[in-house]
Amino acid sequence: MSIVDDLRSLDTNDPGRWPLPIRAGAVALVFAAAVAIGIWLMVIKAEMPRLERLRRASAAPPPLGGSPSSASTSATMRARSGATPRS
Repeated sequence: MSIVDDLRSLDTNDPGRWPLPIRAGAVALVFAAAVAIGIWLMVIKAEMPRLERLRRASAAPPPLGGSPSSASTSATMRARSGATPRS
């Protein structure tokens, strides 16, 4: 039987009788979807507030007058983001 014939003859109510390659593919697909959802929820979504803060800070215009507080704010942002100071 070809793969197309295997797919046409699948009984969705009885996945235990599916051919082994089809079952393995279905399990791999479900596993990949679960991993992708887990990464989204635990890593990406958790970092969204920090990323938005950094995006807003980098899009903000530079302060006028070059006050000393702007230098300390810049150093603080570099320290939080893990960037090294420029020489």
